[in-house]
Order: sequence, then structure tokens, then C-alpha cells
Amino acid sequence: MDRHKAIYKLKTGGLNVIFSVDMFNEGLDIPQIDMILLLRPTESPTIFLQQLGRGLRKYKDKKYVNVLDFIGNYKKANLIPFFLSGNLKDTAGKAKLGRLPKEEDYPDDCIVDFDFQVIDIFKKMMIEQKNIFDLVVEDFNRIKEDLETRPSRLQMYTYMDDDLYSVIRSRGELNIFNDYLGFLNKINEISIEEKLLLNTKAYEFLNTIEKTTMVKTYKMPLFLAFYNDGNINLKIDEETIFKSFKEFYAKPSNAVDLLRHKSTKDYKNFDKKDYLRIAENPIKAFLNSAEDFFYRDESYFCLNDELSEFIKNPEFITHFKDIIDYRTRRFYKERLEKLEK
Repeated sequence: MDRHKAIYKLKTGGLNVIFSVDMFNEGLDIPQIDMILLLRPTESPTIFLQQLGRGLRKYKDKKYVNVLDFIGNYKKANLIPFFLSGNLKDTAGKAKLGRLPKEEDYPDDCIVDFDFQVIDIFKKMMIEQKNIFDLVVEDFNRIKEDLETRPSRLQMYTYMDDDLYSVIRSRGELNIFNDYLGFLNKINEISIEEKLLLNTKAYEFLNTIEKTTMVKTYKMPLFLAFYNDGNINLKIDEETIFKSFKEFYAKPSNAVDLLRHKSTKDYKNFDKKDYLRIAENPIKAFLNSAEDFFYRDESYFCLNDELSEFIKNPEFITHFKDIIDYRTRRFYKERLEKLEK
């Protein structure tokens, strides 16, 4: 059918639906349109708003427009209020903070109402029906796009879809946080410099601390003592350990566990011997469970000497700190979830 004839028939009711490919995103003005069918994904808020706009014109007795989304734009449904308000500045950041537009921010006579329960149903259906690894990669790309940079472990853990994380956390082979460098390599998101770490003692070490068990946070200040603000120590003495523990637990959010236990709730008055007493627990744990990487040398607690060639390596240093930050965040988030149950 001739294009102009088809558009005329749509306007006058001779046609109910027209499908188009990259033609009617903008510029088409048919106020009678009361339904939009989305059949192609778009990562652009501007294009998405333009597509919605084909049905947002007022016309006689038209009171609303139906939007049928067949391809997953519902995953960004929480951004739509901002699109409709016309304020596109940092929409993702505002949505994450829960700062939705006020009623007066929308155009006159525009009312926005979403049924997010339906969106949750779609998400669960999608997770059940799609390959889990593909979903993880898809979520990685979403976060990468939002952040405009490749996500670190900490960023990936922070922004990952909760339902998806709950699926992979108990499935070792799918849990990307058990081997994040390996995951980056698998999806070709690894740098040449990072690739040189693979199959080395440094890689084994990073992988070990990614998966180390944590009943309390005591291992983290030990790692920070080795990390030493990026100037990695292979050996740490009692003074270094004491200072790292004291600094770590001076941050109130890190002291939650200390406050919950009778023997440590007075931590603000701890002296050096008190912190060293706490540090002895993770030290013994590492000596028992990770003897390939930790040992004692007189008054020092030490990392394997084979790591010496990597302590100036920028990629190793970055991943070491990223794991410390990620494991700390994960500990408190999942501990809080347990306390709330």
C-alpha cells in the first residue's frame, strides 16, 4: 500500500495498526493514535521519549494512550517519569535515589501511573526463561552504559539486579564475583595488561580473597594493611596491623559487628593489644586455609614472596582494592538482610 494512503487510513480508522522500521520515531503527527507498540529496543532516552510522543497528543475524547512493550523497555520504566517531565539530566542517578518528579513537573493534564508489580512479574519470567549467563552479561552492559565506564566488582555488586544476584549467588559456576577477572576475560572486557595477570600467582591470590569466608569483617583491615594505600606491603608488623584496624573501625558503619558483641562493644576504648587480639583470629584463619599466600616470619605477618613481582603492577593493585571494597559492602548488605529476616 502507498505510504501516504496507509497513513490516511490509520487517521480515519481504515487501518488499526501500522508497523514501521525507523520511520515514525519523530515527525509523525496523528493525534488520534491511542496505542504505541514497542517492538525494538533502544538505549536512548531521547528516542524512547520520541516514540512515546507519537501517542501523547490530545485529541477529542482520547483520555489516555496504551503502551505495549514487547522487547524489554520496561526494565527502565522507573526512568519514564523523567522522560515525560522533559527533564533528562541524570535521570538514572535521580531514579536510583528515589527522587521522582513532582506532579507540577509534568506537562499540563499529564498524569503518570505505573503498576510496578507487573514489571516484577516480567523480570521473574525473563530470568526463568533466559540463559542466566546471558542475563548477567546483559545486566553488566546495562550498568556499564549507566556508569559510562566498565563496572568494578563493587559497582557491579551495588547496581546488579537483585533478583538476578539472588539466582547467581548460590550457583558457584555462575557467580561472577567468585572470579571477576575470569568473567571479564570471558566476555572480552579485559585489558591487555589485566590479561597478563591470568594464570599467575597474583591471579590466584585475587581469586582466593574474592572467595574467602567472612563471619566478621576482621579480614578486611588486614587486607588494607597489606594494601597500604596502593603501596603494597609484603610484610606487616604489629604496629601496622594495629593502625589499620583502628582506622577501619573508626568508621561507624564498619563497627556494627563490634557493637553487637559483648567482648567488643567497648571498641572505642580499645588499645593496641585489644586490636591485635581481634587481628589474631583472621591471621590464624589465613595461615590454616590459605597457606599458599600467607605465612609468619618472627614478628611479621607476610604475603607469599612470589607476589613481589606484582606489588607495583597497577592492575593488581586496583583489583586488590576493589575486592576489599566489594567484600566489605557485600558483608554489610547481606548481614543486614539476615538481621531483617
